[in-house]
Amino acid sequence: MKRSGNWPRKKRLQAKTELRSKTPLERTGSLSSASWLSRRAPLATGQPKPKPAPRDTGPSRTVRHTVKARAGMCCERCSVSVAAVEHHIHHRRPRQMGGDTRPGTNCPSNLLLLCTACHSAVESSRQISYEQGWLVHAEHNPAVQPVWLAGRGSVYLRADGTTAPVSRSAA
Repeated sequence: MKRSGNWPRKKRLQAKTELRSKTPLERTGSLSSASWLSRRAPLATGQPKPKPAPRDTGPSRTVRHTVKARAGMCCERCSVSVAAVEHHIHHRRPRQMGGDTRPGTNCPSNLLLLCTACHSAVESSRQISYEQGWLVHAEHNPAVQPVWLAGRGSVYLRADGTTAPVSRSAA
Protein backbone atom coordinates (compact mmCIF):
# COMPACT_ATOMS: atom_id res chain seq x y z
CA MET A 1 0.00 0.00 0.00
CA LYS A 2 1.43 3.33 -1.07
CA ARG A 3 1.17 6.34 1.25
CA SER A 4 1.77 9.96 0.51
CA GLY A 5 3.93 11.54 3.17
CA ASN A 6 5.17 9.96 6.36
CA TRP A 7 1.83 9.86 8.22
CA PRO A 8 -1.02 7.49 7.57
CA ARG A 9 -4.21 9.10 6.19
CA LYS A 10 -6.14 9.00 9.49
CA LYS A 11 -3.43 10.89 11.42
CA ARG A 12 -3.13 13.51 8.65
CA LEU A 13 -6.89 14.18 8.83
CA GLN A 14 -6.75 14.49 12.63
CA ALA A 15 -3.89 16.99 12.40
CA LYS A 16 -5.79 19.09 9.82
CA THR A 17 -8.91 19.11 12.00
CA GLU A 18 -6.94 20.24 15.05
CA LEU A 19 -5.23 22.97 13.07
CA ARG A 20 -8.51 24.29 11.67
CA SER A 21 -10.12 24.41 15.12
CA LYS A 22 -7.36 26.67 16.45
CA THR A 23 -7.56 30.42 15.94
CA PRO A 24 -4.73 32.28 14.16
CA LEU A 25 -3.46 33.57 17.50
CA GLU A 26 -3.28 30.05 18.93
CA ARG A 27 -1.39 28.82 15.88
CA THR A 28 1.27 31.47 16.35
CA GLY A 29 1.46 30.90 20.07
CA SER A 30 0.98 34.56 21.01
CA LEU A 31 -1.84 33.59 23.37
CA SER A 32 -1.67 30.55 25.55
CA SER A 33 -4.56 28.21 24.90
CA ALA A 34 -5.71 28.41 28.54
CA SER A 35 -6.05 32.20 28.51
CA TRP A 36 -7.73 32.18 25.10
CA LEU A 37 -10.28 29.58 26.20
CA SER A 38 -11.10 31.50 29.36
CA ARG A 39 -11.87 34.60 27.29
CA ARG A 40 -13.94 32.61 24.87
CA ALA A 41 -15.86 30.56 27.44
CA PRO A 42 -19.02 32.73 27.72
CA LEU A 43 -19.65 32.55 23.98
CA ALA A 44 -18.82 28.86 23.77
CA THR A 45 -21.66 27.95 26.14
CA GLY A 46 -24.25 29.18 23.66
CA GLN A 47 -25.24 32.23 25.67
CA PRO A 48 -26.05 35.34 23.61
CA LYS A 49 -23.84 38.39 23.92
CA PRO A 50 -25.06 40.79 26.60
CA LYS A 51 -26.75 43.83 25.09
CA PRO A 52 -25.25 47.21 25.93
CA ALA A 53 -27.30 49.44 28.19
CA PRO A 54 -29.50 51.81 26.20
CA ARG A 55 -28.36 55.41 25.99
CA ASP A 56 -30.35 57.87 28.02
CA THR A 57 -31.44 60.39 25.40
CA GLY A 58 -34.27 61.90 27.40
CA PRO A 59 -34.40 65.09 29.43
CA SER A 60 -32.45 65.43 32.65
CA ARG A 61 -34.08 65.17 36.05
CA THR A 62 -33.98 68.96 36.45
CA VAL A 63 -35.73 69.54 33.12
CA ARG A 64 -38.39 66.94 33.97
CA HIS A 65 -39.01 68.69 37.28
CA THR A 66 -39.28 72.05 35.47
CA VAL A 67 -41.87 70.67 33.02
CA LYS A 68 -43.90 69.09 35.84
CA ALA A 69 -43.80 72.33 37.83
CA ARG A 70 -44.97 74.35 34.78
CA ALA A 71 -47.87 71.93 34.34
CA GLY A 72 -48.73 71.81 38.04
CA MET A 73 -48.64 67.98 37.84
CA CYS A 74 -51.66 68.08 35.47
CA CYS A 75 -51.84 66.88 31.90
CA GLU A 76 -51.23 69.91 29.70
CA ARG A 77 -53.77 68.72 27.14
CA CYS A 78 -56.76 67.73 29.31
CA SER A 79 -55.80 69.15 32.75
CA VAL A 80 -56.31 65.83 34.58
CA SER A 81 -54.02 65.37 37.59
CA VAL A 82 -51.18 62.98 36.83
CA ALA A 83 -49.80 62.85 40.37
CA ALA A 84 -51.11 59.33 40.99
CA VAL A 85 -51.32 57.95 37.45
CA GLU A 86 -48.85 57.06 34.74
CA HIS A 87 -47.74 60.03 32.68
CA HIS A 88 -45.25 60.88 29.96
CA ILE A 89 -42.89 63.69 29.11
CA HIS A 90 -43.74 64.18 25.43
CA HIS A 91 -41.35 65.66 22.86
CA ARG A 92 -43.17 68.10 20.59
CA ARG A 93 -40.45 67.85 17.95
CA PRO A 94 -39.86 64.10 17.59
CA ARG A 95 -36.48 62.71 18.54
CA GLN A 96 -36.28 60.64 15.33
CA MET A 97 -35.74 57.14 16.67
CA GLY A 98 -34.24 58.46 19.90
CA GLY A 99 -31.09 59.77 18.27
CA ASP A 100 -31.72 63.50 17.97
CA THR A 101 -28.75 65.44 19.30
CA ARG A 102 -29.94 68.99 18.55
CA PRO A 103 -29.55 71.32 21.54
CA GLY A 104 -33.24 72.14 22.01
CA THR A 105 -34.47 68.56 21.97
CA ASN A 106 -34.66 68.13 25.74
CA CYS A 107 -35.45 71.78 26.47
CA PRO A 108 -38.70 72.64 28.33
CA SER A 109 -39.96 74.48 25.24
CA ASN A 110 -40.01 71.13 23.39
CA LEU A 111 -41.60 69.10 26.20
CA LEU A 112 -45.15 68.59 27.44
CA LEU A 113 -46.48 66.66 30.42
CA LEU A 114 -49.23 64.36 29.15
CA CYS A 115 -51.34 61.61 30.67
CA THR A 116 -51.17 58.24 28.93
CA ALA A 117 -54.51 58.70 27.14
CA CYS A 118 -53.57 62.13 25.78
CA HIS A 119 -50.13 60.94 24.75
CA SER A 120 -51.58 58.15 22.62
CA ALA A 121 -54.21 60.57 21.22
CA VAL A 122 -51.48 63.05 20.22
CA GLU A 123 -49.48 60.32 18.50
CA SER A 124 -52.47 58.77 16.74
CA SER A 125 -54.13 61.95 15.37
CA ARG A 126 -51.06 63.72 14.10
CA GLN A 127 -52.77 66.32 11.88
CA ILE A 128 -54.73 67.79 14.79
CA SER A 129 -51.63 67.56 16.97
CA TYR A 130 -49.62 69.64 14.48
CA GLU A 131 -52.41 72.22 14.31
CA GLN A 132 -52.60 72.51 18.11
CA GLY A 133 -48.81 72.59 18.55
CA TRP A 134 -48.58 69.33 20.49
CA LEU A 135 -46.32 68.14 17.66
CA VAL A 136 -43.85 70.30 15.73
CA HIS A 137 -42.24 69.41 12.40
CA ALA A 138 -38.59 68.42 12.60
CA GLU A 139 -37.33 71.50 10.75
CA HIS A 140 -39.15 73.97 13.05
CA ASN A 141 -38.08 75.46 16.35
CA PRO A 142 -40.56 74.51 19.12
CA ALA A 143 -39.80 77.73 21.05
CA VAL A 144 -41.45 79.85 18.33
CA GLN A 145 -44.35 77.49 17.62
CA PRO A 146 -47.45 78.14 19.76
CA VAL A 147 -49.10 75.28 21.59
CA TRP A 148 -52.63 75.00 22.97
CA LEU A 149 -52.62 74.12 26.69
CA ALA A 150 -55.69 73.28 28.76
CA GLY A 151 -56.72 76.25 30.89
CA ARG A 152 -54.21 78.60 29.24
CA GLY A 153 -55.10 78.64 25.56
CA SER A 154 -52.40 79.23 22.93
CA VAL A 155 -49.04 80.03 24.46
CA TYR A 156 -45.35 79.90 23.65
CA LEU A 157 -43.26 77.57 25.80
CA ARG A 158 -40.00 79.18 26.90
CA ALA A 159 -36.67 77.49 27.55
CA ASP A 160 -36.78 78.50 31.25
CA GLY A 161 -40.00 76.53 31.81
CA THR A 162 -42.42 79.45 31.72
CA THR A 163 -45.11 80.32 29.18
CA ALA A 164 -45.84 83.47 27.23
CA PRO A 165 -49.29 84.22 25.78
CA VAL A 166 -49.66 84.46 22.03
CA SER A 167 -50.49 88.08 21.19
CA ARG A 168 -53.82 88.60 19.45
CA SER A 169 -52.24 90.60 16.61
CA ALA A 170 -50.00 87.62 15.71
CA ALA A 171 -52.91 85.16 15.77
